[in-house]
Amino acid sequence: MPPKQKISREDILNTAFELTRLHGFESVTARKIAEALHCSTQPIFRIYENMTDVKSDLFHRINEYFGDYLTHYQMPDVNPFLRIGVAYIEFAKNESNFFHMLFLSNNLQMNSIYDLVNNKEHFFILEMIPNSGDSEDKSLGDQKDIFMKIWLFTHGIATMIATNNIKLSNEEIITHLNQAFEAFSHVEITE
Repeated sequence: MPPKQKISREDILNTAFELTRLHGFESVTARKIAEALHCSTQPIFRIYENMTDVKSDLFHRINEYFGDYLTHYQMPDVNPFLRIGVAYIEFAKNESNFFHMLFLSNNLQMNSIYDLVNNKEHFFILEMIPNSGDSEDKSLGDQKDIFMKIWLFTHGIATMIATNNIKLSNEEIITHLNQAFEAFSHVEITE
């Protein structure tokens, strides 16, 4: 008789991660995870109390993946603020099921865009907002206002791409984001 396969928490999360990537967050069930792992559901519930706990860990794993995606997204010779916007849209394009789970569902763990803007952990993004050559440094209020406007615009493009309502090249995305930024702040952000 062959030895029993040992299923770990990592095996379960990796499988749930791939199921989400391929089929969406709603497709993640104990039965589908077990089927992919070639086991019964028993090992899953030996490690996790319920599927809510699995999905909570999965949400955190995908959120970390998103953070790494933004951090490591490369665009030489482009302002870091613009790069983050393009990376966000590319994430929606390349990882649409993850994007749906994180940003188009009730799983987002912030109450509003105001929480995102006012979260002290995100102040580094505000510091990337360029100042125009002919103006003094922008106040924190100005930076928050610009960030909110450009984030709403960026999220709109990303959502349209993730839901297959529009297709844009990186060049078109950069042009649209730059034009929006100029309109919102009267500053060009391409270098």
